[in-house]
Amino acid sequence: MNEKVLSLTQNFPVPVRIVIEARKSARIALRNKQIILRIPKGMNIQQKNKVAQELLEWANKTIQEKNLYSPADPEVFNPGTSISVMGQNYTIAHHFVPGNRGSVHISKTQEKITISLPIHISHKEDTKKEWIQQLLIKGFNQYFLPEITRRVQELNRLYFNAELGKITLRYTTSRWGSCSSEGSISLSTKLLLVPPVVCDYVIIHELAHRFEMNHSDRFWILVEKAMPDYRVHLHWLKTEGSKLEF
Repeated sequence: MNEKVLSLTQNFPVPVRIVIEARKSARIALRNKQIILRIPKGMNIQQKNKVAQELLEWANKTIQEKNLYSPADPEVFNPGTSISVMGQNYTIAHHFVPGNRGSVHISKTQEKITISLPIHISHKEDTKKEWIQQLLIKGFNQYFLPEITRRVQELNRLYFNAELGKITLRYTTSRWGSCSSEGSISLSTKLLLVPPVVCDYVIIHELAHRFEMNHSDRFWILVEKAMPDYRVHLHWLKTEGSKLEF
């Protein structure tokens, strides 16, 4: 990479990692704690620099437009605050316990999410926020996976009747979902925090990939047949998705 490209990486709010590897095309991923730029090793140095500069400029524009990597709201997930998960509001509660482990308890009937944190981090605000985020991600993935799985299967029966593989929840920042050629569907944990109809759109989007592994006109026809107003929900993701709490 030339000096101009390397200097571009210094303007980002998180570290930029450049990976030269065996691949067909270049790609950049805006992850939570770093940006990863992957470039085909078969390119010559001029091609590598050109594609790196283009992708870094795109990333910088996207970060500014969507206000990515902005400091988290200090009130988010504090005791007494409310969070909507899969359309249901929950009140956050904290308590501190001896030892070095934490946990999350989710009660639908009480509409409450209780986060247990090690007592030794009670006065370390930055550390506490990291613990809360990681515990919520793990707790959400475990607790809400059966519900998400049922919804994927229901929408599949209604509109596609496709063969499906494993359905998983994973915390991702660069994409809302993915569908493999074997029919495995992975959805971002962040979808639990969006309006349910927006989550349905992403599920339908991934289910449509069981028949069209691209974004051709045929693909969008499948999506529109299942959800005629999908553009409204796609627009919501583009304008509001980056504002989610985590």
